[in-house]
Amino acid sequence: MYFKKFSSLKVDLRIPMSKKILNDKKCPFINALSIRGKVFKGFRNNLGIIRSAKMKSTVVVRVNFLIFLSKYKRFKKKHINIHAHKSNFFRCKKGDKVLIAECKPLSKTVKHCVIKVIENKVFYSFN
Repeated sequence: MYFKKFSSLKVDLRIPMSKKILNDKKCPFINALSIRGKVFKGFRNNLGIIRSAKMKSTVVVRVNFLIFLSKYKRFKKKHINIHAHKSNFFRCKKGDKVLIAECKPLSKTVKHCVIKVIENKVFYSFN
């Protein structure tokens, strides 16, 4: 097991990796895929919540945020659904909280990757 530390992010991450899982070409921890740009955490330190994990290496993450309306002097809650690449050594399912970061475009809709998973911390319904 060895570790890779991301100093360019403002989030302290130390990801344990085993040498068994070295076949993912789009993994930012194993290959030279650079993480740059935004790190989506949501508002009030809430992380993104996995909405769908049906695809092989892609998850759909819902990120909530607030927008200030100056006319009404109020905040409005909004959300965005983001497709993110999930590496092989992350085990995540619907409802888990994840931390995602921007990377180069990996496909037509996937432009982010999962960098940290916090499992079974939320029981959330999207209805």
